[in-house]
Amino acid sequence: MSSKTAWWLLVWGVLSLTACHKSRTNKADRGDVVVKTDSLAAVADSIRTDSLDEAGNLATFDEVKANFKLEEIDFDYLTAKSKFSFKSRTQDIDNANVNIRIKKDSLIWFSVNGVGFEVARGIITPDTVVFMDKFHKEYYAFDFEQLSRQFKFKLNFQLLQSLIVGNLPVPREPGQKLRREKDFLLLRQNEGR
Repeated sequence: MSSKTAWWLLVWGVLSLTACHKSRTNKADRGDVVVKTDSLAAVADSIRTDSLDEAGNLATFDEVKANFKLEEIDFDYLTAKSKFSFKSRTQDIDNANVNIRIKKDSLIWFSVNGVGFEVARGIITPDTVVFMDKFHKEYYAFDFEQLSRQFKFKLNFQLLQSLIVGNLPVPREPGQKLRREKDFLLLRQNEGR
């Protein structure tokens, strides 16, 4: 191979590996909430440290239960990144990147990237779910009634939004009880099946 060909291959390789991107802005200025995995651990630690009294002794379970207040994430717009793995008879997706954007109570947009390119994309509105499998060139559109019948439980936009954000899937009711499980408090909710 001549040196001129090698030089052009090198230039082409460098240019193809670089990417154009938007300039970064401060997310707090736009009102976005960015949730990182480390912050979830901090929430768990704060629940444990909140259960200490003034002397540093661990409070009793009844004292913690009486003072327990659940705070949910409140946002207008949310941007999140996650990892996703899926295995079925026909597909094996391992460690794909998922980018999620949410406009509260109106729109959830997601994009799944695997092995260097976008393999799927979807948009969820309060009445429909649209999913495009770019790898197999297939398109799916469902309403929540169809999905509820298929999965045999009541599925809606609010439930999906709460699960993605990490809020309670069903609003807390007065009869629901907290239970201690190891170092954590467990709130068990039942909704239909």
